[in-house]
Amino acid sequence: APPIEVMDLAQADLNVSIWSLDAQGGFDTLIARSESLYNTVEHLVFELDESGRYGLMVEYPQNTFDNTDGAYWGDRNHRQPYGISWHAITCISDLNNDTVVNGGDVGLLISAWGTDGSSVPGSDADGDGTVGGADLTYVLSRWGPCSGQ
Repeated sequence: APPIEVMDLAQADLNVSIWSLDAQGGFDTLIARSESLYNTVEHLVFELDESGRYGLMVEYPQNTFDNTDGAYWGDRNHRQPYGISWHAITCISDLNNDTVVNGGDVGLLISAWGTDGSSVPGSDADGDGTVGGADLTYVLSRWGPCSGQ
């Protein structure tokens, strides 16, 4: 078995970003970017103010040795498979999905207070890894019916 250091290098940095698209379908304006240390999991959390055309870009920012066949990640001759799962939330502060941001959502946020928010999806609204005051402010600033419902 290869040493752990080589395995770590084989999982180096896959970046995923969301862009608005121009009239010709090209990437125009960056909306959100996920830059992690490992390509096994990427998370993007962002809010779109309007409907439109958006594109997903996947990048290998550096060639990293892939110890399975001696190839390099990102090398056109040695393509690497990956999977994408997409979950769109129409009203990001509506934690209980009842189409309105209200006390029920604040209650759920408080139940996740001080945690990473994994028990209440969307509760870590600012993405800092801990549910807290900034997240409460975010939810309160979106109080009322969700637009477009």
